[in-house]
Amino acid sequence: MAKKQKRLGFLINMERCIGCNACTVSCKSFYDLEPSINRRFVRETDEMLTGTAKRCYISTACNHCDKPACATACPYGVPQFDPVKKKMDKCSMCYDRLEVGEDPICVSSCPLEAISIIDLNE
Repeated sequence: MAKKQKRLGFLINMERCIGCNACTVSCKSFYDLEPSINRRFVRETDEMLTGTAKRCYISTACNHCDKPACATACPYGVPQFDPVKKKMDKCSMCYDRLEVGEDPICVSSCPLEAISIIDLNE
């Protein structure tokens, strides 16, 4: 039986994310993105965790969907138009870093290890 091809995705541990934006800033710096472009966003969300109100953050980027809705309009508002390059821009999951055995820059820069890469088949 043939081995399934890996389907990589980001796993965000909201219990660990403190909203520091290290993932956003490191990506922006590493890829020298235009000031108006972000490939990763940290959003604040109010959630009820363990029965008490707690401020929560979630780091989001392109979800690399199998059938991407962003072909028309991304429901997460992630792809952005780069006015300098005159094209849409989004997270590439640092495929060039993954190919040489390194983590995406957002994963390696998170001080609390709130972002990880997982195989969605598992």
